[in-house]
Amino acid sequence: MKKLIAFVLCATMLIASLTLISCNKTLEYKDGYYYCSKNGVSYQLVSFEYYPVAIGKEYATLKDGLTETKLYEIQNAAPERWLATENGELFCAAGEKIPTLDEMNPDGIMICYESVATISLASITDAEDVDYVLNNFKNGDQVEYPVGDDKESFLKLRISSDKYPWLYYNLSYVEFVNDVCEYDYPDNIDSYEYRNVSDDVVVTVSYEFECRYAVSSDAEEEKYIDVAERSGTRYIKLKKSNGDGTFTRYVIYIFNDVESKEECVDIVVENYKSGSMTENALREFLGTPAVAEKVNVVEYNYGKYFIYDRASGKCVKTNELIHSYTEKTPATEVAE
Repeated sequence: MKKLIAFVLCATMLIASLTLISCNKTLEYKDGYYYCSKNGVSYQLVSFEYYPVAIGKEYATLKDGLTETKLYEIQNAAPERWLATENGELFCAAGEKIPTLDEMNPDGIMICYESVATISLASITDAEDVDYVLNNFKNGDQVEYPVGDDKESFLKLRISSDKYPWLYYNLSYVEFVNDVCEYDYPDNIDSYEYRNVSDDVVVTVSYEFECRYAVSSDAEEEKYIDVAERSGTRYIKLKKSNGDGTFTRYVIYIFNDVESKEECVDIVVENYKSGSMTENALREFLGTPAVAEKVNVVEYNYGKYFIYDRASGKCVKTNELIHSYTEKTPATEVAE
């Protein structure tokens, strides 16, 4: 009996020591790669467009200067080829094939919370809907990513493939509270060439009188916005390039059927109901816009649904298909 106990103890210690040895691998930065002397593999960091499907047991430690990061195996992938950090950063062996989105041949999309990696709101598995979302991202109307804090949701699209069962391809899905509108101001509307947009992008043309107020701070911007809202004046915010890498911010008051700056000021003063500024102070405040003119306006209304690739900066308008999935499917846990 004592011999059996001794044997079991020895076996247990041997297994434990082997486990420690198997995890006692170190990756150190060398010639542009992270080299592991134990398995002889040089690893490279993979773009954050990709994410591991499921993280396994601890495999190695990455040392970068004084910083140490634990690396883990990935389910369905050999650790000599692919590793991941606890936060989902990926490393692959030098020379390993990193598939493009097309090469993955995706067959499913999980819609996940942006800040909670393990919660899935819904899954898109219908082949036509998966193809629609991907084709829309690749070929849809590309727009500048809308700025502002009026986002209704910011979700992850985790795209999966049976061909690469250890990888997700990550895109973002964004909804805004209000429709996102883009404006062009052609000098001559008759010779203006409209951008090539699809039929579901609403394009309107109008003639307006605008007073553009240049602002240099958030506080100044908020003051012009407050006056506009109190007086019921339509306005937009605009950030315009100066051509040298800098931008000027504007709050633009917009008036219809008006021919002069003086008429614009009269309208705001007449409708302004707050006692926080006297009439003279308000007239002085509104009296020096950066630009006051009658302009041609082309407005492109893109709706409020967008697919966004953070790595490339590509932002594409989409319709409400993804939103319809988040509405009808309860949130579920995703195995990590």
